Amino acid sequence: MQATASSPDAASPAVAGRRWPRRLAGAALALLLALGAAELALRIGLGGATLTPQVFEPNDGVARYRLARGLHTLAYQFGRTVTVSTDAAGNRFTPGSTPAVAPGAAAPLRVHLVGDSQVFGWGLSDDETLAARLQQRLGAGVQVVNHGVPGFGPTDYLATLAGLPATEPVVVVHTEENDAWDAYRIFRNAHATCGYVTTFSAEASALRCAWMNLRLVQFGAELWDRSQRSEHPTPLGFSAQSTVAATVLNQRIASGYADERRQRNADLVFAVVPWKGRFDLEWRAHSLPSPRPDVATLDSPFPDATQATHLLAAGDGTAPLYLDGDSHLSPAGAERLALLLTPLVEARLAAHTPINPPAHATAAPSAAPSAAPSAAPSARPPQP
Repeated sequence: MQATASSPDAASPAVAGRRWPRRLAGAALALLLALGAAELALRIGLGGATLTPQVFEPNDGVARYRLARGLHTLAYQFGRTVTVSTDAAGNRFTPGSTPAVAPGAAAPLRVHLVGDSQVFGWGLSDDETLAARLQQRLGAGVQVVNHGVPGFGPTDYLATLAGLPATEPVVVVHTEENDAWDAYRIFRNAHATCGYVTTFSAEASALRCAWMNLRLVQFGAELWDRSQRSEHPTPLGFSAQSTVAATVLNQRIASGYADERRQRNADLVFAVVPWKGRFDLEWRAHSLPSPRPDVATLDSPFPDATQATHLLAAGDGTAPLYLDGDSHLSPAGAERLALLLTPLVEARLAAHTPINPPAHATAAPSAAPSAAPSAAPSARPPQP
């Protein structure tokens, strides 16, 4: 007997057709709930920290971004949570750099550190940066100002120098790994969007910022970035293929400082963060193109009053100089470089004041009117 229109067999295709939208909606809802639970778990596990410091804002200058002013954030980097703060001037906050000054007393002498993410302290807390460790050694009579910005290079260093008083000591810290590449200026497509550095320029809309602040999105971007960096780029001049390009670019960098050298004379000090591949054989083995066999003893292409490339290699080796799996300085590496810089900076400060070197001072040293800061940053990082 044939099935009628009202029989279950005849009705099943229509019923099944009506069930598919409900099943898809149920699956989508389950997926959203699962993603929401994962997002919540990540936020709780991270303690509110983002996976990269959210401290940048757009800029109309040579660089398309800069540090935002007066921020206090947490970032989960390299397996730990770090505190990242900026002061009222838009510089990385340096603990102890703005001690209370009695009425009528001379303001502290200032020392400026200029550089990229190594000076900024990528992956380090406020009290672990090179500027913080140098501040601890110089004492309360000195104010160390951290002008480091991730992604900056020699052209940006010169722009920063142009805005600093010529009567105050400045330490320019070059990064062997990428400063020659930065001078080539082929990677100038970085912008600030929603507080983060991005490779695209976009208006910081509420929807876009909400998406970029999702920890799942940040975690996915971190995994993708790591998957694309199985090999490390060898610095220009550290491989046989890049010798000529490095020579040209390093001459360009050196000539750019000519006017600043004449104007500042001995108050312009240069230091270097050596390439990790100098000291780490595994890092060197995963670098392309293949490094020269003499990179461990190769002279730095940048001026270095600290001779860090040789003195750091002669360390006791009790603590790694670089972060695990990364080429940025570790807290121990920042401490070691600050130790090398301290006598050089003290010598320059002694030329600006008739009293004892600031590391042993018990009172704030006298300062010439031109050395007084125009606007002292906050004595403590602002709270969120």
